[in-house]
Amino acid sequence: VLEIQLKKNKAFRRFKKLQEARPEFKDQKLEDLLQTPVQRILQYNHFLQDLTANTSPDDPEFEQLSKAVAAVSEVSQRIQDNTRQHENHLQLCRVQKLMKGRKTKVMAAGRWYIREGWLKTVPPKGTEAKPKMFFL
Repeated sequence: VLEIQLKKNKAFRRFKKLQEARPEFKDQKLEDLLQTPVQRILQYNHFLQDLTANTSPDDPEFEQLSKAVAAVSEVSQRIQDNTRQHENHLQLCRVQKLMKGRKTKVMAAGRWYIREGWLKTVPPKGTEAKPKMFFL
């Protein structure tokens, strides 16, 4: 979405440039800063787990900490799942582009990219094996 807006919207490009010039940005790009909240959620997850592990079950804060760990863990898991799905989608799009001109439809619901590599196929008449690219 950010890339599309930067290409299409001149006012947004100007705004982004002005904002990145501010001292609060510390010479960082907006693209880099967008990842910060996601990275912090993962850090909070580890921090809360450590805090809960080092808190006595008798402590009045223990129950709240346990609930916080469960909530942040759920959000963290959702983020990781979405990231995995997005990376899979990008790989499938790349493979689909490689198949351009063929009728093969790579993009399908529930399809996962696993691996790719060269294999040699042996024709039935015993002629020389030919390398072919395979995708799992």
